[in-house]
Amino acid sequence: LGKRRYVVRTENAPEVAEQLERLVLRVDAAGQPVRLGDVASARMGLRKLDRYVFSDGQEAMAFLFDREAGSNVLEVTEEILAEVDAVNEELLAPRGMELAVVSDQTSYINGALSLIRNNLLFGGALAVGVLLLFLRSLSASAVVATAIPICVVGTVLGMSILGRTVNVVSLAGMAFAVGMVVDNAIVVLE
Repeated sequence: LGKRRYVVRTENAPEVAEQLERLVLRVDAAGQPVRLGDVASARMGLRKLDRYVFSDGQEAMAFLFDREAGSNVLEVTEEILAEVDAVNEELLAPRGMELAVVSDQTSYINGALSLIRNNLLFGGALAVGVLLLFLRSLSASAVVATAIPICVVGTVLGMSILGRTVNVVSLAGMAFAVGMVVDNAIVVLE
């Protein structure tokens, strides 16, 4: 329209531009279809290059992969890396080309999971130590100490049965719940 250009993506790729021009945009007041060819002209072509990517000083292409909601980042990344290796070996290496991974979030995610695991172990040991200090009874402390992992494991199993994933919000909820479990177990023991 005017001097404007629009890039159109379609589900079913037309073989010729004339097929696009027959595309019905709307129906006018008289019931006649208004087609794309009535208001614009269509042509097949490549989009004008407006972004540039360089890798090691040479022109390159960049691909961004994003996971679907609910999928596991680590599993998706592992599958992508395996596919990159296969494409490099079978298709690109003979042609003198290569797919290179420039950013990978798995190291950050694995580091965060390791930190959570360490904090859970340290926090659990600290909680049991404080219980022993104040309750002065090994059997009473053992009851409370076994309640914590049972509740956490039960929660994780329940979440997996319901198809929920562990995220920051659910971890915060479990942290609050563990505190309540410890508090209630102490009240019951007293």
